[in-house]
Amino acid sequence: MRETEADKAAMAHLAPVEPDFISQNGDLTSDAEKHDWFQKQTDEYRGRGGQHFRYSHHDLIPNLILIEGWKERPRNEGEPRWALVAQKDN
Repeated sequence: MRETEADKAAMAHLAPVEPDFISQNGDLTSDAEKHDWFQKQTDEYRGRGGQHFRYSHHDLIPNLILIEGWKERPRNEGEPRWALVAQKDN
């Protein structure tokens, strides 16, 4: 069965919406530093039109935190968008 434009439109609200703003940090160790960083990012994004924010802590990398922001609250935020890169051994 072929998907129609109407089918695509009806399902579009279920697709994850990419954030308008995204930042992550892996250099902070204390809860106070992390809180301050989240607050600074939130204030900056709010000034650029951000209305809805998600704050994440990585399950396996202890100090890695992520903020994602949207100008409009999405119905589906999707999974956190971690940007992980391999480190070279020196």
